[in-house]
Amino acid sequence: MAPQRHQPQSSQALPRLPYSLSAPGLTQVPGGFVPAPRNTKTFDRNELVLALNHLSSLIAPTFQGQKVTLFAHGGAVMVLHLGLGARQTTRDVNVCLREFNKEWSFKGVENAENKLRWCIYQTARQRRLGADWMNSGSDAAIPWVIKYVIVFLFAVVTETDLGFEPSAELRPGSLLLPAG
Repeated sequence: MAPQRHQPQSSQALPRLPYSLSAPGLTQVPGGFVPAPRNTKTFDRNELVLALNHLSSLIAPTFQGQKVTLFAHGGAVMVLHLGLGARQTTRDVNVCLREFNKEWSFKGVENAENKLRWCIYQTARQRRLGADWMNSGSDAAIPWVIKYVIVFLFAVVTETDLGFEPSAELRPGSLLLPAG
């Protein structure tokens, strides 16, 4: 039987490959693990924390110590939040890149999305994950977020909710979840 090839179901659900590494200071490490387009590894809470901490260790120098805020939603939030207990595992982390791009565009930072995608991809390589372990595939399904609606729809995750103290790069307020 011939080996199965990874077939993306939607180009929007996957990070763009190959990654544009034109941003200053970003280089691809030659050789090593090459992530499949789709992540098949299931994250429990501990694995998810390890992946997010690795991602944050790359984000800090890549964004020169500036605070990076990602709006996370879906299964990863349910796995991380101690009070919800709705899920024990997830396959990916859904983030809203529209808001990320708006924020960094407003700050005048070029290539912010490429820099973030580089960090996501390098985390996939290091942690042996699929390239879409963190993705914005659901951006199309989520209504456009308006500044005043965010306060209504999202509540900040605190250290108490997570049950661990985030690293300096993964600060409280970096992850947001639907208010219940």
